Amino acid sequence: MKKHIFKLGVFAAVLFCNPVMGQGNWGSALQGALQGAASTVEKSGVEEKTKELLGRSSVGGVTPAAGMTKVAAALEKSGYVTDAKAKPAARYYIFICSASWCPPCRALMPKIVDEYKKNMRRDDSVSLILLGGDSSPEGCKKYLSHYGAKFPALMNSQTIELPERPNTKYWPFAFIMDADGKLITSGHGSLVLDWKNQIQKAGK
Repeated sequence: MKKHIFKLGVFAAVLFCNPVMGQGNWGSALQGALQGAASTVEKSGVEEKTKELLGRSSVGGVTPAAGMTKVAAALEKSGYVTDAKAKPAARYYIFICSASWCPPCRALMPKIVDEYKKNMRRDDSVSLILLGGDSSPEGCKKYLSHYGAKFPALMNSQTIELPERPNTKYWPFAFIMDADGKLITSGHGSLVLDWKNQIQKAGK
């Protein structure tokens, strides 16, 4: 690649120093040289390598930014109701569908918050996300605030482009997936408290 760039530089120097080529034909000659250089870059695979590094693979049409997993990109596109966001490079994403109007949800939430503070908050491999079932984003944030929860939240009713997202069958409901959006397990919200064992059982 460096060799081709060097040749282009030499060609340009000769072009502008040559009094014959500099009269009338230099514009078309330079254009041809630049087109040749562009073709060299394309053939060398630099363009494809750049696309690979930027993470061109996607989930549901979502293109992750560099350093961001597919699930994190899908969540980013859907839009959070909190300032907190999912960890961009997490290997596993744990979703809890919970709401303030649900007594079993309220009973479980303090245990989830405790598990998050003790084992999830500083673990970059896992990210916990609330899919709130309250009627508004404000209600969802108020619900989190009541329990001192600092993890990110989206509305459960939002369309999130995750191909293996299960339907919310009851409340509280939880599911765990890997960074590519592949479902590992789903079930009662108490799965959140057993997330390590669930991931190990799945052989992840």
